[in-house]
Amino acid sequence: MARISTYVTDPIVTSNDKWIGTDFSGGITKNFTPQNLADFFNESGVLGVVNQINFKYYKTFIGERPVGSITTNTQEPAFSSLTTIKVSEKNSGLKYIVDVLNTFIGETIMLSDTSNPNKFGIYKLTNVEEDLSDSGFYNLSLQLNESNGNLEDSHVYGLTPVVDSLNIDKTYIHNQGLSSNEWEITHGLNKYPSISIVDSGYNVVVGEVEYIDLNRVTLRFSASFSGKAYLN
Repeated sequence: MARISTYVTDPIVTSNDKWIGTDFSGGITKNFTPQNLADFFNESGVLGVVNQINFKYYKTFIGERPVGSITTNTQEPAFSSLTTIKVSEKNSGLKYIVDVLNTFIGETIMLSDTSNPNKFGIYKLTNVEEDLSDSGFYNLSLQLNESNGNLEDSHVYGLTPVVDSLNIDKTYIHNQGLSSNEWEITHGLNKYPSISIVDSGYNVVVGEVEYIDLNRVTLRFSASFSGKAYLN
């Protein structure tokens, strides 16, 4: 083998590059890759991200539910279909996390693939309840906000509160350009907002409000006019 100093330095590191090292178990010389190291950091949690809790997702398992795991009622479900998930009282790095997890109740959280952040779900965490039939595990109740992709077997997922949980309220302004006595508004706020209405001369108008769902509302008036509705 040539001297190490004679090898060319590679300034571009890719996930499948290799270096030689010694396996702690047995002292055997093996190849290692940057991807191996990244997977180890994600699963073990030795590189901490404040308020992020990592769990390893298991589509199926044999015997007892794995410590440090996240599981669902269906195999590799879409994030959009999740209403409950079951998580271990310990994260994938085997650290107890229930105390901090309970502080997320009522907050907006993100569940995302640590290897591909484009696969995620954003939810309101409505409840954390100990599973009395499955010691060491907790059931989390979720209300969907938005999502993309599916959970994949053996991937590590990070659960963390997002900016929306800092009591930063969302608002929406509806511009009604055409005169009408019925305004149909899709606001996307995921709540039943308070509403203020003005006509084109910025005079306050009172009308009938019908909430269709958390993201749509219909306003009805005794006469047709144009103007704006402020929703928050």
